[in-house]
Amino acid sequence: MLNVRLRSIRLAFKTFPERRTWRGCLGLFGIYALCALLIGWATGFCRLELMKASAWVIASTPVVLLVTPSLVEEVLYRAVLLPHPVEAASPRTKLVWSSVSLVAFVASHPVNGLVSRRAVFLDPVFLVLATLLGIVCTLTYLRSGSIWVPMLFHWLTVVVWIMFLGGWQKLMITGVWV
Repeated sequence: MLNVRLRSIRLAFKTFPERRTWRGCLGLFGIYALCALLIGWATGFCRLELMKASAWVIASTPVVLLVTPSLVEEVLYRAVLLPHPVEAASPRTKLVWSSVSLVAFVASHPVNGLVSRRAVFLDPVFLVLATLLGIVCTLTYLRSGSIWVPMLFHWLTVVVWIMFLGGWQKLMITGVWV
């Protein structure tokens, strides 16, 4: 079992989608982004607001977010838990593991919120948006077989939210963005 999962992870990193696959995945991400923005603005969860921090923090934030949460969570919740498209997995197996992956992905956020004392991770709007992002990342991984697609979409979502839509303030603890 361990060898199969390690092979799946290697394949996820080695697989680069064809142009047609990218187009389909980008279309799905576009629908997600539109829905997320509409939900975020309608609820007041998102608002146009540039991140206020030192030049060093602003410059390093996208790099940090590439590693965590994007790389770490996508490897764990997609490459480790989901069968790679080259594996002979039935539609039922894919559905079961996709469900497990999604529940684990969404549930990890409130746990993180309790540990880090960041209330935003317990916010119902945040959890709806995380669920939608988890669905898109799962579907694009299953479609592409590449970790790079969901990782890019996860990263773009978090960077835009933190740096341009007020997310940095929601993540601050005692006035310090970490």
